[in-house]
Amino acid sequence: MNIYRRLGLSFYATATAGHAARHTTASFLRSSFCEQRYTISTDVSPGEDDTLFRSRLLTIWEGLSAFPKTPRWEKTLSSKTPEFWLSQIEQHTAKHFKTILSSHESPTISLLESLEWSDTATAAGVYLWVWKPRRKRTYHDSECYLYLGSASKFGAGLADKRRALLSTWPSTRQQPPKPQMRSLGMSPKSKIVTLFEVPF
Repeated sequence: MNIYRRLGLSFYATATAGHAARHTTASFLRSSFCEQRYTISTDVSPGEDDTLFRSRLLTIWEGLSAFPKTPRWEKTLSSKTPEFWLSQIEQHTAKHFKTILSSHESPTISLLESLEWSDTATAAGVYLWVWKPRRKRTYHDSECYLYLGSASKFGAGLADKRRALLSTWPSTRQQPPKPQMRSLGMSPKSKIVTLFEVPF
């Protein structure tokens, strides 16, 4: 399960960076024009959707495979074929996020916010936290940030991670990535959605 969660985080940090935003810093993706509204094209057939999605997964896999890996990662990944790992990633990708990655158009912030949240304690996963500014005083205040993270604590899963992220208790104030959120002037009430889910 842990290898699937880590693979999912690597894949969707890469996929979202390439498909939705123009600037990346660590787990953050900055996207301009929060208020733009577009719709995803529906002129792509289901078969073409699957082909495009798998083609993008393969491209990301090939790109990530070129990076240096620890001996443990090298051994684990080489124990199965790329086709096996890609099929597992596809299987656990949230349905609506898969639709976005199968589209010929880039998603808007409002579309990403429309994705569902899986409030489960019985699954690990990868989530996307859409950060919007607290207030807009200048042009740059219209920019949003996307934060990608993972939840893997056994028996707590995605549900517990979301509670911790949205908690207003003083003891949680310095828990990452809350200090970064405050420094960027983003609202703590921003939307969190599920991208990838793997049962424990």
